[in-house]
Amino acid sequence: MARFTRVAGLIADVALGLPTKAVPYEVRRNVAVPMLDGVTLMADHYRPTGHDDPLPVVLVRLPYGKAGAFAHMFAAPLARRGFQVFIQATRGTFGSGGQFRPFTSERDDGLATIDWLRKQSWCDGRVAMAGGSYFGHTQWAVAPYADPPLTCVSPHITSANMTNRLFYEHGVPQIHTALSWSAQIGRQEQPGLLGGLPDPRVKTRVRRGLGRLPLQAVDVEAAGAPVPFWRDFVAHAEPGDDFWSQADHDGADLTRMPPVSTVTGWWDLFLAGNLADYTALRAAGNPARLVVGPWLHGEPGELRMVAQTDAVWLEHHLNGGPAPSGAPVRVHLQQANRWLDFENWPPEGVRETMLNLGFGGGLTSSLEEPEKLDRLEKLEPQTQETGKLEPQTQETGKLEPEKPETEKRKRLQAPGKDAEVSRFTYDPARPTPTVGGPLLQPPGKQADNRRVEERDDVLVFTGPVLDGDLDVVGPVSATIHVRTSIPYADVFVRLCDVDPKGVSRNVVDGIQRLDPRTAAAPGPDGIRAVHVELFPTAYRFKRGHRLRVQVAGGAFPRYARNMGTAEPFGSAVEGRSCDFEIFHGGDHASLLVVPVL
Repeated sequence: MARFTRVAGLIADVALGLPTKAVPYEVRRNVAVPMLDGVTLMADHYRPTGHDDPLPVVLVRLPYGKAGAFAHMFAAPLARRGFQVFIQATRGTFGSGGQFRPFTSERDDGLATIDWLRKQSWCDGRVAMAGGSYFGHTQWAVAPYADPPLTCVSPHITSANMTNRLFYEHGVPQIHTALSWSAQIGRQEQPGLLGGLPDPRVKTRVRRGLGRLPLQAVDVEAAGAPVPFWRDFVAHAEPGDDFWSQADHDGADLTRMPPVSTVTGWWDLFLAGNLADYTALRAAGNPARLVVGPWLHGEPGELRMVAQTDAVWLEHHLNGGPAPSGAPVRVHLQQANRWLDFENWPPEGVRETMLNLGFGGGLTSSLEEPEKLDRLEKLEPQTQETGKLEPQTQETGKLEPEKPETEKRKRLQAPGKDAEVSRFTYDPARPTPTVGGPLLQPPGKQADNRRVEERDDVLVFTGPVLDGDLDVVGPVSATIHVRTSIPYADVFVRLCDVDPKGVSRNVVDGIQRLDPRTAAAPGPDGIRAVHVELFPTAYRFKRGHRLRVQVAGGAFPRYARNMGTAEPFGSAVEGRSCDFEIFHGGDHASLLVVPVL
């Protein structure tokens, strides 16, 4: 058995890109840790064989099981490098007591665990934490509050803010992510599953559930039983509900944070929050480090980078090893197959470039010095030859009947009083679909957007053929001047890369909810300037390609459809169509701001 373990460890190290190392260790299973309310959490304790002296502890707290694949990936590789590791199942999971109500108890449980560790004879008082995704969140839940402070942390592919960055992105529920994860955690301890590995049949159940109305009980279809997280997610989405405040830690005193190392990906759903955290940490004086690669959430390349950076980071802070080399910020420039090093994020030396969305579908640069970027002068939009997407059918629920296609197109093309207005109608009975993007699970990343762009509820603005490579590196945002026929609406903006063959691939996007209960009132003419924060990026638009911007009223099923009413999204079954007017030019210019390196 020992021989098998050594061989398996060697294979794991090779897969993770780690130097092979075989420090012998022993594992003490099912160590009980008491919480303040009397609940007991279970953990496995990895310790180098033959070491009787107190050692620092690397704490990993996760809800996916302290053994199996996650132990082989996140605990054993560190143990083979001589670290003492304590991997704990969070409340209500894999033998730990209590109920698993994600994001609601990690601060109290984490601080109690750290206090208990420091009292053990085998701990020298120094505690570090490691891990990504949910067990990156368990680090944010305690790192700003631990006293004495933790030695170091590495909260990868996660965010200090869960509410506005993940659950309800700028007010819009991310139902695809929430239901996919609910199906995963709701089934992960059922017998017959292979160590928590994804079940391809669940994707079908999730997709079917997202198409139903109302949404409040579709967790039963996706997971086979009610899932507390999904019920909390749909029950606490209304403005002013502070239920999730315990999951957000971006308002904590960041000067109390220990040194931070973080890894994320350009297609990771946590990216925007991860980078906002990094910027805030550096502003607070934290010596944080950042790596951003071309990865979707949990891709093998992302996990390899997590393992490699953790090995160096922990060796430096716990054992006095050499500090990580290179600049503090290292990002992958997509489509260029190269890495860029920066001292800060956002990087210095970029020029914010405004791209005006022109009436008629053009995309125009508004640089003060246009000769520096004449490749972005106005050009008529490129036509598409592909067909339309079929309308999505609904299996349950009541929606207003769909208007005839000819009537929709007539209204779209009819001129208004103001010639600088583009129009479309969003209909929740026929929600605007989305493809690609930052999702919890594949498929995601880039996808062909042409069929979506053919729809009459998507406006498309296309720039000229680039006469040279254009590197966009940093935050991307949009200001859309819009008038809507009803006060409840969403504004979705997406930047795409159109190749010489006309294939349009998404690069970054963002969404913003308009809700009269939270948004500023429009002007007397009904027009409002809507700021949309798109995901950051580092992306090369190659010579011969074009930039394209989409504007729509939704992106389903990644985000919940806007039903056009104040009814909570989980219980809504009746919807109202919304007519959009997008304005161009003068005081009502609609534009995209891109950082050109």
